[in-house]
Amino acid sequence: WTWEVDNLDLLSEEHAKAVTKERKRRRILSIHLNALHKTLGLMRKLGWMELEIEKLKTSGNSEELSKRIKESQNMKQKIQAEEMKILKFIRDEETKKQKLEA
Repeated sequence: WTWEVDNLDLLSEEHAKAVTKERKRRRILSIHLNALHKTLGLMRKLGWMELEIEKLKTSGNSEELSKRIKESQNMKQKIQAEEMKILKFIRDEETKKQKLEA
């Protein structure tokens, strides 16, 4: 539970900048955590899907097999997109650290 300022007009300019900066930081962190959560969920689903694909290969159901393979490829693309969000966050954090150290 946190306090949130609804109207920045009530604050001094210095405090308003601090609140704005903190809101931006929280939003970026939220995006990063959501991307991590989605990636982990998709990887779990992909693992189960690949097990199903192996079972379908032995059963000989080619229609269902091709459908699952397409779904698997789409899921891999989604995982890549989420990983790019994660990597962007990490790169941004590293550049911030380097600027502070310099």
